[in-house]
Amino acid sequence: MAIKTYKYGDTTQLSPHFNASEFKCKCAGKHDTPISEELVIKLERLYEALDCSAIIITSGYRCVVHDKAVGGNGGGFHTKGMAADICCYAKNGAIISSKIVCCKAQDVGFTGIANINSAYQYTHVDVRENGKWYGNEVVTTATGVTDDFYKYYGIKKDNEPKQAELKKGDKGELVKQMQARLAAKGYLRKSEIDGDFGRITLCGLCGFQFEAGLTVTGVYDKATQVKL
Repeated sequence: MAIKTYKYGDTTQLSPHFNASEFKCKCAGKHDTPISEELVIKLERLYEALDCSAIIITSGYRCVVHDKAVGGNGGGFHTKGMAADICCYAKNGAIISSKIVCCKAQDVGFTGIANINSAYQYTHVDVRENGKWYGNEVVTTATGVTDDFYKYYGIKKDNEPKQAELKKGDKGELVKQMQARLAAKGYLRKSEIDGDFGRITLCGLCGFQFEAGLTVTGVYDKATQVKL
């Protein structure tokens, strides 16, 4: 997917939970911010998978100078707008362990993932295009440490919860998540992601169902969820 560049000070809402301003470099420079569309989409999927109250981006894009200042080599995925270091919060306000975040990041398809601190509070995720790297920087920053975080951390993989069907008249966060997926596929505008399943959302959903070869029901059912 494309990497879009945003001017310094841009506050474009990229998705329901992430704004362009959150990804800007932490240095003092007033420079542009490249951001991978795939990175944002997968962060939204991670938000849903963890049932978060918030995902805080502690480090998004880094200019070459800042990347080197914080221990990077000046050419990593942060400098390409393809990575983020994050801290994830549960609905009760508690920080979600990086061990769990790594597992769920693996599920949603991040190709670069690592725990990055000894308290297991912060996680690195990226969308590198060639190969994958699953690491634990408390152990080593040189190589990956696992092919499966569930096995590595001894965490039992839960069955995916069933998402409720949605229909016209429904409102709320689940509707927003559906609308964001439709918008990513071109069936809604970003400005139409409002958490209200009205006529416009119904038309977008029916259009997707038709073009995906599904029965056009106007209901966000299991078959539609899987396809979308």
